[in-house]
Amino acid sequence: SLRSWLKDQEPREDSLRSWLKAATDALEAAADNGGMKAVEANSLPSSVLEADVPARLLSQLDDLDFEAQKDVARFFVALLSWGENTFSTRPAQVVEYLLDRSTLTHLLLQGCARPEAVLHCGQMLRAMTRSPELVKLLLESGAAAELMILAMDPDFDIASDAFASLRDLLLEHKQVAAAYVNGNFETFFSNFHSLVIAEEKSTDSSPSYLMQRQALRLLGELLLDGNFCHVMQRYASKAQFLMLTMNLLRDDSKLIQLGAFHLFKIFMANPRKPAKIEKILCKNREGLLRLVGNTNSDLIKLSREAEDEALRADLEAVQSMLLKLPEYARSASLSPGSGYSSEGSAISASSSAFG
Repeated sequence: SLRSWLKDQEPREDSLRSWLKAATDALEAAADNGGMKAVEANSLPSSVLEADVPARLLSQLDDLDFEAQKDVARFFVALLSWGENTFSTRPAQVVEYLLDRSTLTHLLLQGCARPEAVLHCGQMLRAMTRSPELVKLLLESGAAAELMILAMDPDFDIASDAFASLRDLLLEHKQVAAAYVNGNFETFFSNFHSLVIAEEKSTDSSPSYLMQRQALRLLGELLLDGNFCHVMQRYASKAQFLMLTMNLLRDDSKLIQLGAFHLFKIFMANPRKPAKIEKILCKNREGLLRLVGNTNSDLIKLSREAEDEALRADLEAVQSMLLKLPEYARSASLSPGSGYSSEGSAISASSSAFG
C-alpha cells in the first residue's frame, strides 16, 4: 500500500516497482472509465499528492535503475492523464500540485540533459505540455531556451528528445505559446535561429543537418499558424530575418532551400513591407528570380520531382511578386555564387494574416 511504502525511508526497489505498477494500473483504468467517478472509490490520486509522491520519486530518479525509471515515468504520465479527465471549475488537482512545485520542472529539464535519464524525463516533460497551465509554467521557467540549447547537444538522443519536447511545448497550446513568443520576441528568435544556422558544413545525414531541417520546418509551422499572427507580422518586418532566410535559400541542400522558401513567402506576402525590407528585395531581385523562377533551379526541380502542385503554384506566385518589384541597379543584385546585398496573394502565407 501507499502508506506502508511511504513509511519505509529507504524502500526496496522491487517493492517500489510493485507499488508503481499497481498505482499506474489503477490510474489508467480510472482515466479510461471517465476519471473522477472511478477514482473517488479509492482516493488514490489525492493520497499520492498529499504524500508528495511525485516530488519524492523525481528527486530519487537517479538512484533507480532503467526499468524502475520507466515505471516512474509511466506513473507520472498516468497521473497527469487522470488530471486531464478531472473536470472542475478550477485547474485539475494534479496541475495545481505541479504549479505549486515549479522545482519539479527543473528536475525534469536537468534529467533531459543526462543520457541515462533523458528518455524518461523527456516523456514526463512532454506529458506536462498537455495542460495549458503547465505550458505557461514551463515557458515562464525558461524551458524553451533550455530545450533549444539541448537540441544542439552532441549526444543525438539528448538533442532529438529535446527538440521533440520543444515542438510539443510550442504547438500543444498555441495561444499560450504565441503569447509567450510575442512577449519575448527578440530573445526567443535569437535562441531559435541558432538551430536554423548550421555552424559548420554538414552532410545530409549529419545530426546538425537533420536538426536544421526540423527547426526550419517548425519555424514555418509557427509563423504560418493563425495563432502566431502577431509574431509573424513582427518577424516579416525584420530585415536581419529576411537576410537569414535569403542566405538559406542558397544552401546546397534542396530541402533546406525548401524550408527557407516557406519562410521567404511570409516576407513576400506582406502587403505593407517596411522600406528596408522592400529595398533589400529590390536590390536582390535578379538573384532571387534565378532561385525561384529559373527552370534549372533546385526549387523548380524539386517541385517537378515531387509533382508538388502547391509548391509550383507558390513558386510562380513569388516569381510574379518579384517581377512587380522596382528594378534597382543590376550590379547590386545577386550574382551566381555571391552573397546578398543587405542595403537598402496566391501564396500559401495569406496576406490577410497581416491585417
